[in-house]
Amino acid sequence: MPKRLLVAACAAILLSGCASDSVAPGIVMEGTFSLTSVSGEPLPAVVEEISDVSAVRRELLSGSIQFEADGSYTDVIELRYTQAGVMTTVTDSIEGTYRAVGTTITFTASAATYTAIHDLVADRFTTIAGGFALLYTRQATP
Repeated sequence: MPKRLLVAACAAILLSGCASDSVAPGIVMEGTFSLTSVSGEPLPAVVEEISDVSAVRRELLSGSIQFEADGSYTDVIELRYTQAGVMTTVTDSIEGTYRAVGTTITFTASAATYTAIHDLVADRFTTIAGGFALLYTRQATP
């Protein structure tokens, strides 16, 4: 899966429109949510592995989504690519706007709009992106 596609898939986990219209009772979207697992596995998580002559491995090392009260978001992910024994770490981000209604968050980034239905519970949400279940958990505020 190309880097941009994976980043877009992670962003798909998110939003479109404006800030929260009406999320489930007691849920506040504003704040930072950290990626804590991928399909039930802790990070780093392998998201692609090809065991042929090219020996390619892609791992999702970390990720976070910052939701702002004005309806904007920033999604940052860190990936590690290994090909033929050579490792490269890349950090990428996507910014855009989000709209949360009930348990649905719609993300709009400059490249595309993604809508995903999430299992949105007070301090965490799960979404499916690129065939993987991504669990995000709210970071405690200092």
